[in-house]
Amino acid sequence: QVGSWFLSPLLSGIVSGAIFWLIRRFILNKSDPITPGLRSLPIFYGLTVIVNIISITMDGPEWLRFRLEDHAWFETFFGAMISIVLGLVVAILIFFVMVPRLRKEIESE
Repeated sequence: QVGSWFLSPLLSGIVSGAIFWLIRRFILNKSDPITPGLRSLPIFYGLTVIVNIISITMDGPEWLRFRLEDHAWFETFFGAMISIVLGLVVAILIFFVMVPRLRKEIESE
C-alpha cells in the first residue's frame, strides 16, 4: 500500500517524460511541425479516451462494472472493448471534424 505512494508518481514521471520525448522528437523538431501535430491529434485524443474509460470501467462506481458470476475475465474484456471502441470513435471524429477545422484556421492566419 505504501509502495504505491512512491511507485505511482515515479511511473507517471517516466511515462510523461517518454511522451514528451516522443512529441519533441517526432513533432516539435520537424521543419513543419503543423502537419505531424495535426496527424497525431486523433491518436492522442483516442488514447486519452481509452485510458480514461478503462479506468472508469475497472475501478469506477459499482454500477459501471460488468460482472458475471465465475467469469472475472468478462469485466476486463468488456471494459477494454468498450474503451477501445469509444477511443476509436473519438479518434475518427477528431480526424474528420477537428483536424480539417484546425488546418483551415491555421492556414487562414
